[in-house]
Amino acid sequence: MDVGVVLNAAPGRVVCPLGEDEWMAVLPSAHPLARAGGSVALADLAAQPFILATGGCSVNAQSLAADAGLALTDLRASVRDWTSAFALVREGLGVTVVPALTLPENRRGLRVASLAAPLHRSFGLAASAGAAGSAPVQALFAMLREEGRHSL
Repeated sequence: MDVGVVLNAAPGRVVCPLGEDEWMAVLPSAHPLARAGGSVALADLAAQPFILATGGCSVNAQSLAADAGLALTDLRASVRDWTSAFALVREGLGVTVVPALTLPENRRGLRVASLAAPLHRSFGLAASAGAAGSAPVQALFAMLREEGRHSL
């Protein structure tokens, strides 16, 4: 494999950026934090019954909390599938933090809020060490960068 999609690429990797999205709090619509209005602090969410949605990625709410010096103190469930996490939150079993691009179209029973201290994830195409300098990979990255300039 010459290229693959990566999240939050490590410095020094040859990466063609594709985009970024914001991590969002998702709560049952009747949750006390949902009624507070505005944004929600990650520390407040970490102290709640929590549904960990990983999407199969190592960067998830648990790692975000750890990076902030927090722990998810009441982990009720850990699921890989975003849809399962939203169903559990909708049922009132806990809160979660997910990337904005994973949010469901149907948000009935859910309250989505920004984090008080916004966190973002970036994603892009990264070249493998052996292919980073290859002509096809360089041509692909150049084409994607040119398309990105035209779409702005």
